[in-house]
Parts: sequence; structure tokens; C-alpha cells
Amino acid sequence: MVLGSLPPSQLDMSAATIPHHPELHHDDLDTGHTAFLSSHSSRSGSMSEIPDPDTEEDTTSKLTHRVRKSDIPLLLGILIMLCWPWVLSGVLLIRGGIPLTGRFADLVKKNPKDTTFFATQIGTIVNLIVTFLFSTAILRYSQGWMARKDNISLFHVSLITAFRSHSFPWGPKDGKYLLAQWRWIRVVLVVACIFTFTFIPSAVSTLLNPVPITQFANITGTELDFSPTASDCLEWLNTKTTSLTTNTCQWEKYNGLNYNTCRDGAMSDIIESGRLNVLSSQPDNFEIVSFGGLGASDGLQFIRPLRGVIPIGPDGVQAFDTVTSPQLTSAHANLWDQTNPNAYFLFYDYILHQQGVASNITCSHDSQSPVRVFPSSRGSVGTVQFNGTCAGQANLLPHGTTFTSLNSKNSLTFWACKSSPDPGGVQQSSYSIYLRGLQSYATTVGNMTCTVSMQPSLFPVKFTSDLGVFKTFHHNKTFPTTFPGFIDQAVVALGSLIADAQTQQTNLVAETVTALGVKYFSLQADKQVQQPAYLPIYEAMIQGILEYEVSYTRLLYSTFTDRPASCNRTMNGVTVYSVLGWSVLNESFGFLIPMTLINLTSLVLLLVAMFRTKRGSYKYDPTDPEVLALAKAERHVVGKHHKMGSRVVFYEKVTPAAE
Repeated sequence: MVLGSLPPSQLDMSAATIPHHPELHHDDLDTGHTAFLSSHSSRSGSMSEIPDPDTEEDTTSKLTHRVRKSDIPLLLGILIMLCWPWVLSGVLLIRGGIPLTGRFADLVKKNPKDTTFFATQIGTIVNLIVTFLFSTAILRYSQGWMARKDNISLFHVSLITAFRSHSFPWGPKDGKYLLAQWRWIRVVLVVACIFTFTFIPSAVSTLLNPVPITQFANITGTELDFSPTASDCLEWLNTKTTSLTTNTCQWEKYNGLNYNTCRDGAMSDIIESGRLNVLSSQPDNFEIVSFGGLGASDGLQFIRPLRGVIPIGPDGVQAFDTVTSPQLTSAHANLWDQTNPNAYFLFYDYILHQQGVASNITCSHDSQSPVRVFPSSRGSVGTVQFNGTCAGQANLLPHGTTFTSLNSKNSLTFWACKSSPDPGGVQQSSYSIYLRGLQSYATTVGNMTCTVSMQPSLFPVKFTSDLGVFKTFHHNKTFPTTFPGFIDQAVVALGSLIADAQTQQTNLVAETVTALGVKYFSLQADKQVQQPAYLPIYEAMIQGILEYEVSYTRLLYSTFTDRPASCNRTMNGVTVYSVLGWSVLNESFGFLIPMTLINLTSLVLLLVAMFRTKRGSYKYDPTDPEVLALAKAERHVVGKHHKMGSRVVFYEKVTPAAE
């Protein structure tokens, strides 16, 4: 029977009636209590030690020393529960997260709901442990607090019970009593305690549940250097140039890569490169262009101009991929595994600083052109030939070079010369490109002269896995043009493209420029009027075509296996990838505050009980129903009576001598 449930009359009788019944002898009291204790000894280990209240023994035996043997494991448990969340959070914060690896990572990724369940279950278990430690610390402190009191109020008994069980034992009828004499502060603390404990499972679950985290790793690789300084590399490049320029068009295979030895073999790719470069000048245009001729199995997706690079890495041209990362563990190495690239990586980006070409092109209309057009020497019907002269400039094309194309009412012809080198001799190559329109193009294109300067440069090339696209950024470094041959070949390939792009009706290069001007720049397609507004579009178109030709030239040179080591340059970059793992943000530390407050309270209460209680501590649990059943209740004599004001005297609680 719990005293809190007794009416005041019974509370009074339990304390006063027993001593005044003459028929109830002292021996009967002794026998009754002894029998009661014996009947409960098998259910309560503490009750088997409760002494007979009428037995005369040393009252100090009802108290224990301030430090008990059980305090040490209790103290260790509280310290562990106090520290481990913060230690783990600190490690996660310093390391930027701990990624999952191996089969465990794969299991978590495939079973997100099960993972959440187990993380929540662990949080519940931690809550039970913290609850036990807090309840024990409350009891330990209460026993020390009771040691210096002859009796305690029923309110304090219920208060101890409330803190230990996280319950609210009072009802509406107790409201007036609870609000008097600052008791409401303790009631508020009980409510705060109950509310604080609700945060513990979710806080632990949030800390332990794997989430996507961002990791960084340095990457490195090698590629062909088109700006070498070693003599053996320059000699090798010049030797291979002769081989490539005299070779006939044919399909070859290198390291699983099928490629054509002709630079203009993928005409659609070349024109798309020019088109992409034109569109890149539009700030709100994000069109993606696919290049299938550069060797990638599914094509290389670009959202920005090509800039003369050959993208490598896990999603670039695999035949030339040399990218490695010493920071990626073997468990993460499948980032570069094309058969299963996303086993553990939710997404990844990587940036490599690759060598390309920076160019500057300006075009203008002239009254005359060095391009000469004449009928085909073979007498072929429907064809036309063209070449040109280089007055005051160096010949770029070999003597006698002539281009042949279809004779059309809309024909475009080409010639190119190489300007004298700059005073430095090797800083950049400059060229003059001449376009001449025939028939209907004689007005719209007319005689056009474009000045081109090109130089090897370094470009950051970024791949984004969620879009599957490459993106180049503005060049951040230039190199001297020690080997101008690769640029020469790109300019010559432009002439071949213009000739091959001629159909019986139109020229694909010129018509692409016209279509872009009409669709994206709101220009007129009037073939009777020459429009200077088309000149910037021609500049961007030619630039994009030359950049693709440089990329394909790099591809052709890279297929030779006898390249000296001095022809390799080292690329550096970084990969940013997302994996499942444990992580913590700065604001996440707030989730741990409720659990920390509970553990700190447990620690303070235990330390006070161990070292600040001068008279030892009471042995028994004052909230135990069996202990309460043997207690005596005394009517509260001050003010209006309320059951919570009744004083409780335990049979085992006597005033001991000071230790």
C-alpha cells in the first residue's frame, strides 16, 4: 500500500492507533513485522536486510558510508554516456565525416529503411541506459539527503518518484498545494526532465544514422605535352607529324579505342564544336553537345566549349586514362570502375587541369581575297577547285595544295597563311584564314579575312556525374608554342572541313552560322545584303572548329606507343564525391545538449552524494512500495491539511550518531 493513496484519516490511524491498543502486545508487533519481512525477502533483496523496528541495535547501521562500491561503476557509466557523443562528434567534425566502406556501405545504401530502424533502436537503448543512470543517481542523492532528516513529506517522496520514473504523479486536486511555497519550481523541473528525455533517442539516431557526406581527394595523371622543351620529345613530335600528314584515311584501334586517322572524319562533331562555342556566348544557354568521335563509348557530353582538350578520368576517353588518387582507399577505388561506377558513390565531380589551346580570332570583310577558284583539273562535272597565295606571309600549306569541292550556287572556299612569328619566336602562332563566298554567298560571306592567334594553355576541366557532362573553364596558364605543328595541322584541317562540308545546295559551315544568327541572335537571313553582325558568329564558329581539330590531333599523337617520357606532362586535380557515412554539422551539436544536461545532472548528484553528504546515506529506496508499507505517516500540523504535506517516518530511518 502506497501512502500517497491513503485518505487523511487512515494516514492518521497508521501512525497513532497501533501504540494504544492494549491487546496488541509488543511481541505481536515484533512477530508481525518479522513475518511480513520474511514473506517479501524472496522478492526484494533490500527488504531482507530491513531490521526489525523494535530491535535495539546501533543506529549507525541504518546508514552506509558516503562512498559505496557501487558508486564507482555508476560514475564510470555516467562519464561514458556523457563523453562518447561529444568525442564521436568531434572526430567527425575534424575529419569531415567518416565514410562507410566495403559491404557495409553497400548494405546501408540498399536498405535505407532498415538502417534507420537500427539507428533508432540504438537511440532507444541509449535512452534506457541514460534513464537507469539518472534514476540511480537520483536515488543515491535522495538517500544522502534523507540521512540528515527525521522525516520527509509525502510531497518529497512523490517528487523523488517523479524524477526517477519520468512521470507526473500529481493530479488537478493537488494544484493549489503544488503552487504554494515555491513548490511549483520543482514541478517545473519534473516537467522539464520528462521533456528533456524525449530528445535522447532522436539525438542518438541523428548522430548514428548514415547520411550523404562530401569527401575530397587529390587526383593526378599524365597526358601528351604539346609544349615540350626536351629535344628528344620535339624530335619525336616532328617525326610523327610527317607520318600523320602523309597517312591515308583508315580506321585503327588503340587500347580498345576505334579511331579514324582523318581529322575531319567526324564532320558532325566538328560542326557541333563550332556551334557549341557560338552558343557559349549566350549567358542563358545550357545546351549539351555530345562528341562521339573522340573515343568515349557513349560520347563525351560537353556543356561548354572543348578548348582543345582530351578529357580523361573515369568518364573521359578510357584509352588514355592515367588518373589515380593515392587518397582513395581500395574500397573507394571503384569510383574509377566503369562497370559499377556508383556502387558506393552517390555522385562525384572531378576537376583536372589539362592542356588545351587558347585562341583569339577576329574577322573582317575585305574588298579582295587571295583565294583562287578554278574548274576541276580532272574535268569532273559539278566540282570546283580552290587554293590561294600568301603575299608577305609564310606558306602554311605545302606548295601545290588544292582543295576540291562540289560546285554549288552556294559555295564557300578557303585558304590560310602563317604570319611571321612574334619577336619572342615561340610564344604563339598567328595565322590568316581567308574565306571567299561564291554565287549566293558572294554577298553574305563575301571576302572574309580572319586573324587567328593560338597558344597552348592550361584549362580546368570539370566532370559532374549527376549531369554526366564536362565543362571547361577559362584558361589559367599559357605555355610557349615550342611545337607549332599541332596548330598548323588544325588550321589545314579547317580547310578540308570547309571543302567536305559543301553540298550541291549549301555549305554546312556557312548555313550553320546563318541558322545560329537567325535563331539565337535575331539576325536577318537576307542573302542580298552583307551583314557585319554575322562576323562574331563566324569568329566563334571557326574557334570552336579549330579547338576540336586540336583535340583530335592530340588523340592521334597519343595513340603512338613509343612516346618518350619527356613528352608527358603531369596533370593535377581534385575529386569531390558524396558517399554514405557518419557526419556532423555545427548545428547538430545542439541535438546533444538535452542528453548532456541529463548526464551532467546525474554526475553532479552522484558526486554530491559521494563527497558532500556528511552523515552517510540511507540504505533503502524511499519509493519502494514495501519500504513505504512499513513507514509511518504523521498528520501535517501547520496550516490547512493536505495529504502531500503529511510527514513520512520510515521504520529504518532513525537519527544516527555522526560518523
